[in-house]
Amino acid sequence: MKHIVALLITLCLLSIETKAQQTLSFPDVDAIGYSANSASIELYTAIGHNQYRTRSLRTNKKYVDLEGDSDMKLVYWDCTEEDNHVTKEQILSDKKTFLNVNDLPSTSLNDYIGKIFYIDEKGTWRREHEKTSLILKFLNQGTASIQEVYYGIEDDPYNRRAASTTLPESMKTWRVSRADFYTPLTLKFKDNKEIVVLTSIWGQDFDYLLIPSNDKDILIKNSSDRPIVNITEATEKYADTKSHDFTQYFIKRYYGLRKTENNKVQLINRLGENVLGEDYDHISYADRFIIAQTKDKIDVFNLYLNKLNLGKIKVAREVPRSVYGRIEVLNDEGAGYYDEFQQKASKPIRRILGVCGTVSHWSYDIVNEKGVYMMQKTSTRPGWEYLEKVKFILTDCQPDDSVLIINGSKQFYHSSNYGINGEIKINPSLIKVGRNGKFGILRYDYDFDKNIQPKIVANKPDNYPLELHYYPTQKVKGEILLPIENDSIIMQQDGMILFYKDGKIGIFGRDKTPVFEELTQQTKSFYYFRKDGKEGWIDRETDTEYFKE
Repeated sequence: MKHIVALLITLCLLSIETKAQQTLSFPDVDAIGYSANSASIELYTAIGHNQYRTRSLRTNKKYVDLEGDSDMKLVYWDCTEEDNHVTKEQILSDKKTFLNVNDLPSTSLNDYIGKIFYIDEKGTWRREHEKTSLILKFLNQGTASIQEVYYGIEDDPYNRRAASTTLPESMKTWRVSRADFYTPLTLKFKDNKEIVVLTSIWGQDFDYLLIPSNDKDILIKNSSDRPIVNITEATEKYADTKSHDFTQYFIKRYYGLRKTENNKVQLINRLGENVLGEDYDHISYADRFIIAQTKDKIDVFNLYLNKLNLGKIKVAREVPRSVYGRIEVLNDEGAGYYDEFQQKASKPIRRILGVCGTVSHWSYDIVNEKGVYMMQKTSTRPGWEYLEKVKFILTDCQPDDSVLIINGSKQFYHSSNYGINGEIKINPSLIKVGRNGKFGILRYDYDFDKNIQPKIVANKPDNYPLELHYYPTQKVKGEILLPIENDSIIMQQDGMILFYKDGKIGIFGRDKTPVFEELTQQTKSFYYFRKDGKEGWIDRETDTEYFKE
């Protein structure tokens, strides 16, 4: 019969005051045992001549209730004590490696943090590519990574792997092609002897054991035909891979939000530890940054959990899907982008997603037929079975008017994929009308009764679309959103529409009349302004004005 010993490390999350332990101490253990394809680590305590009491230790994982959309599981230990005593010969007969704790050097997890180790597995471990190597990194106290690396130029033309810093694409150096991440745990024995256990988010058991040695450290891979290999430090050799330390890292699998009794939140890791060290009113952590806020301050951390010195922050917002980790910040110096190491950075480059080609398409064309302005709308459905075409007479527009879509063009085309890769939102219902040197904005509705029978024309054989559906011309009256009395109207590259009158600038959709003497974009969200002799910044996302102090 077995007695389950309650050595749960992070199961204590249900008690807010209880912190999880990363290190589990066994000062009475004299030896450890391990073997290939074993889910447990055996702990042996001498109780007489060649007699040992045995405990089996393994890791486990479970979901707990967390705030927000975290997908994190907590890690905890299960320890099982055996009634029967064993001898060393019996241990070895079970094909277990027997290691005296006294033979371990005195080490700690801190000795590995920030270092890179080459895994000398001689090509026997799983790879996704040819001519690659495997390395082990300890990125911070709670994160380790095993990465497949190659020597050469950049081979990621679509920027699928997010990076922290820029490496020249044509430079030959060590680069990361694949990465897996682990939570390091430690077993501590007498005389400061330790071994490291690496556990991933997958499955229930541990993944690797790291056994320190006076010669070369040993890395044991669970569930492997060749589980025991040596590792050697190679931090300098693989230094350039730092730019991709956290490639393919999904932060919400490793961190979650825990609400406290006083209605604050903590960011906890897979061990239930409050990794930021304090409670906040709000914490966001989307991809490459952690933004933690109270009523008095905003703190920003990178994935190493280092707090970044970004001045007195008014607003901080991570740039989504950036090729290189970027955060947009408004502080006392103004608005700007910063990288993951608190350095000022250039405008972000967006990672492009692949999109489906079998989607609906629309095109809008302004045409003038004998002095009559019309919007011609053409649409096709997925598969291009048929094409619909209908014209709308813009009854408010006069023959001598200048009539354009709000982006300043006579034509606009988009598909159902529009916006997925950051395309500027253009509303073809908004029409910029120029008359006698002045400009305004009218909005037209292009909906119509689809019960009207269209004229159907078959296309040429084997041509797409198969049919052409022509609907009767419709008449539409516009709604005046901005009177035709402005000196100019310009849509910015970010989609914001500005109108100018009498030397001042207004923001369409926000201002009825121009109010700014100066308005200049500094980042995607922030515009510098001068208004009534005062300077400041306006946040486009929240429409909030921040004045210089």
